[in-house]
This record gives sequence, structure tokens and C-alpha cells, in this order.
Amino acid sequence: MFGRGRENILKALNNCHSLNTAEKTGYILSGGTWRLKASKERMGIRFVDTDANKRSLQLTPKAKDIIARFKKLEQGVKILLHEAD
Repeated sequence: MFGRGRENILKALNNCHSLNTAEKTGYILSGGTWRLKASKERMGIRFVDTDANKRSLQLTPKAKDIIARFKKLEQGVKILLHEAD
């Protein structure tokens, strides 16, 4: 549903504000955004909004929240694995 790949796509879109720019600069692979569409369909969450001219993408507040929660989850797993050593 959501993992590091989707997190990277969202971060790239947040930095570039454009799918085309994110792909051209190498932040994401061309066609890799199908994962984001699949997550949207499975989770029922809209991850990006466009401006009035549909030229600039911005992450939705929900997408930003999911990224923050994912980071906390990853950190918790790292701590758990470190404690298991």
C-alpha cells in the first residue's frame, strides 16, 4: 500500500511541483507514478492537488501526514531491530 517507493514519489512531486520535471530530473522513473495511482485507489486518498491553472502539483495535507507517519513507523522499526541485536 505505502512504502519507501511511494514516499519517494511524493517527495519528488513536493520538490518539483511537476510530474514531468520529477521524471526529467531523475527523481522518479518514467511511468513510476502508477504506484501512486494504485495507492490512491486502494486507500481512497488523494495525494496531490493542482493549482488553478493545473500547472503545479502540491501534496495534500493528508499526503504530508502519511509521509510523517511513515517516517515514524520506519524509525520505530529501526529501533526495534536494533534492540533485537
